[in-house]
Amino acid sequence: MHLRAETSDAERQAMAAGVKAAEAMAPTHPHAGVESATKNLLLGPPAAIMDRARDVIRKAMGK
Repeated sequence: MHLRAETSDAERQAMAAGVKAAEAMAPTHPHAGVESATKNLLLGPPAAIMDRARDVIRKAMGK
């Protein structure tokens, strides 16, 4: 409720777009050893691609 009272519709839409962009680039599974911000920045996008490919393959195989 506080967020709605303190922000405009445009600000909330911009925040929602930012969250959706971050979710699209984030891995879908945890990866040990990439807890630091630097490692997340470097390894997050490739890990996200691999995770999403793995998820599609598993879904296609019925798992």
